Amino acid sequence: MLKLFSRGGQASSQLPPQISLLRSWNSQVTEYPMNYGSASVRVAEDQVFVLNGADSGNEIVRFNLTGDYLGKYPGWYNWPVDMTLGPNNQVLMSAIGAMGDDHMMRFGLVLYNRTGGFFHGFQEAETGMVRPYGLSNIEDQDQGSSSKVVVTDWGNNQTRILQVDWEAGNMTLLARPIITTPYPFRVVVNKDKILVASMVCCQVWQEQLKKVSLFDLNGSLLKELKYLSTGETLSDLQEVSVDPFGNYLVVDNSLNKTVVLNEELEYLGSLDLPTTPKSIYFYQNEMYTIEAEETEDDLIHRIKVYEYTQ
Repeated sequence: MLKLFSRGGQASSQLPPQISLLRSWNSQVTEYPMNYGSASVRVAEDQVFVLNGADSGNEIVRFNLTGDYLGKYPGWYNWPVDMTLGPNNQVLMSAIGAMGDDHMMRFGLVLYNRTGGFFHGFQEAETGMVRPYGLSNIEDQDQGSSSKVVVTDWGNNQTRILQVDWEAGNMTLLARPIITTPYPFRVVVNKDKILVASMVCCQVWQEQLKKVSLFDLNGSLLKELKYLSTGETLSDLQEVSVDPFGNYLVVDNSLNKTVVLNEELEYLGSLDLPTTPKSIYFYQNEMYTIEAEETEDDLIHRIKVYEYTQ
């Protein structure tokens, strides 16, 4: 087991990855008057899926790898949070207002069918999860139409595993493991490890709860990190991802950095990015991000694709 600590995450002699911008495009294809942005990006089978919306302008937009528009799915939600993909590029997404089968909007999940239509909505009555937020697949499974998805339940202070039958449109919350972490917000699976980012606002006593925690698939805590070897403190965690080399990327808005940690959560450095991404995903050794850019008239969101080498 890795050594547990919460202060002074040591630096590693390994160098951080290098990035170079290859291409970018506007992640929004429809103009809406207010409160419209991009929340999550995923890539599969040479298609880029972007989860867009807020209280208006809800849609999941598809592009090819160079940014050409392919189409969009209607957004059966308000205020989207995160997204993952299953077989046949089916979308499972979380939202503050996720539509249930009764057409009511509550905290929950929406599962799309293979043609991009509404399949089922899953709220607390169906899953027991109070506020599902972050989503990440457990890979390397040969289970046909069924697979496992890790989900953070911010409202229950738990991170759980869902067994999703994508073809039937059903999901089951597994009894074990139950990973107890304060305010789990984002999550990423790295082989047989789960990294959870905890985020909450805004009481002074909650500051110590903002951290990243590393678990195995059985739910055992391996390590947690709040204080970096640079003297900096993780305190505004917005996104976590894992790169092709097994490093963890942790986006912290207060530091204005995308921090790179190795598999033991040792500090490697940070990525040379112009801003802090809202979402990061890797596909064919390229890094796809959602980044906000201010213009004279508006705030727009862009997909940016970077060459990524170590």
